[in-house]
Amino acid sequence: MIKTVKYSLYGFLFILCGCSSIRYYHVDSVPAGASITRAGEFVGQAPVGFKHKITKEDRDRGYFFSRPLVLKWVSGAEWRTDGFRIYLADQNYRTYYINRPPSAPNKMADINYGLEIQKMDIMNAQLTTMRRASIQQSIQASSYNYPNAYPNAYRNAYRNAYPNNNWQQTLNNIQSAIIGF
Repeated sequence: MIKTVKYSLYGFLFILCGCSSIRYYHVDSVPAGASITRAGEFVGQAPVGFKHKITKEDRDRGYFFSRPLVLKWVSGAEWRTDGFRIYLADQNYRTYYINRPPSAPNKMADINYGLEIQKMDIMNAQLTTMRRASIQQSIQASSYNYPNAYPNAYRNAYRNAYPNNNWQQTLNNIQSAIIGF
């Protein structure tokens, strides 16, 4: 019994210490919207999240190197690195902000593009919120009038709110996010 408690305590402390074998990091650009290429492969538009599997050598050193990154803004400004150190003592998920080179021309084009991206993100968040509220209202109205028709009401509300999506794929995710079951 005492050994079981002792090993359980060690296991709990191991989890509590954050001794994870995967480290997450996030790369964002200032201004927003730079295209990110890692090791010669396009990964997306900033901000982008990455994960790295921690090796024994990484643990011994206390850090690891990210893979080479290239950030390129719409004006043509570019930032390159062969990789940078990410220390394991830091928090598990960290964001690195990469500033646009100040000497590159057309800074206003990059700033305006970044503002447009932020505006679109806000509009998408508002649209998602409105769609979720519409689904919830449809479900509540259908459940009130026809208590046994709840699953069909939800499915129909989702189809109406997201007509171009494959509704079957994300139905369970939306149900758990909105209703919590």
